[in-house]
Amino acid sequence: AELRGGSWVVVDPTINLEKMEMYADPDSRGGILEPNGIAEIKFRSKDQLSLMHRDDPELQELDAELSTMLEGEESKSSVSDQIKDQIKDREDLLKPLYLQAATEFCDLHDKTGRMKAVGVIRDAVSWGKSREYFYNRAKRRMLEDMYLKRMVEVSEGDFDHTMATAELKSMANDDWDDDAAMVRFYAENEQTIEEKIKRIRGDAIKKLFKSLEDEFYDL
Repeated sequence: AELRGGSWVVVDPTINLEKMEMYADPDSRGGILEPNGIAEIKFRSKDQLSLMHRDDPELQELDAELSTMLEGEESKSSVSDQIKDQIKDREDLLKPLYLQAATEFCDLHDKTGRMKAVGVIRDAVSWGKSREYFYNRAKRRMLEDMYLKRMVEVSEGDFDHTMATAELKSMANDDWDDDAAMVRFYAENEQTIEEKIKRIRGDAIKKLFKSLEDEFYDL
């Protein structure tokens, strides 16, 4: 499966980072353009020629010969033209190989490993494991979002989504990156989390009373 161009914009998680997540099959591809299109744009002819002359020993030898010929007091145009033709032939021979290598490199950027590394997908999930994976992920998110929403609401503005997430993460410790473990954690620690929410609400009420006390102290 592939996701290209404007189709990506419609499902990009940056639309709503708190609620949206993107996943991909390990064999899928994703990107704005096809690899060969990216290679042609990012690795233009002048860049290919520059790399050839830096890397290819035969071209380096021909460049040295041409440079010596042109710097000589009695440069022979026929000989220099012959060297230039040899350089052109060598460039034409190497160009398809360099473009193929560039296309392969661009294709690596479209694979799930690279997509996960740069953060455009959350994880690569194979079809065979998808049912168990998304069951645990969905159940964890439903429980988690409920607790996060309540923490933000009872804090009276002291907590945002990021701060509430940090509170839950500090309670979960090493289980945070394991969805199945977090589902068990929420089931086994419901009372503890409820007490945490009550403390957050209590702190918010204390802060409110303190601000009212300060406001009306001199009246």
